[in-house]
Amino acid sequence: MGVLEASMRLPCLPNFIHDAPIFVFLGNNQWTLEFIVIFGLILSFSEIIFFAGYLIQNILKQVKTNKISQKTYRMQKNFIFVLIAQVTIPSILLMGPGSYMVLAALGDYYNQAMNNIVIVTVSCHGFVSTVVMITVHRPYREAVLNFWRLKLKNLKVGERSPSGSVFLIVKKK
Repeated sequence: MGVLEASMRLPCLPNFIHDAPIFVFLGNNQWTLEFIVIFGLILSFSEIIFFAGYLIQNILKQVKTNKISQKTYRMQKNFIFVLIAQVTIPSILLMGPGSYMVLAALGDYYNQAMNNIVIVTVSCHGFVSTVVMITVHRPYREAVLNFWRLKLKNLKVGERSPSGSVFLIVKKK
């Protein structure tokens, strides 16, 4: 039943796919994906709001009771803003593909090109998270910049690198 419905919904598939053994996961339950996505979003955002609120409340309580200095307060405030940026920017990257997936599932819409774009965009999430982390946190940013400055300054073509590894340049004839 589920295989027949899947082949009717996707009629342009090649014959080798129609002839292959296919397992259809939850073919009759149309609300499963929507429920999982909506539940995941609600859970994620409620966790973010809870922990950010708790951290801010805790910092303000420590400032009022003079348990931390003004310098520590400024450092913690900057750190919270950086954490918010670190969470928000990659999350914004996922909003477009997530919205498309939910709307496509609700509207029973299938577009392979858009599915490919969604997969590529979602797979960039880890890279974007790493770049944001390195960019917004000053110690990470300085460490990476110093690493590359040291590498570029000390490394000449054909020499050994400071770490002891050797690289080789091969020219084709």
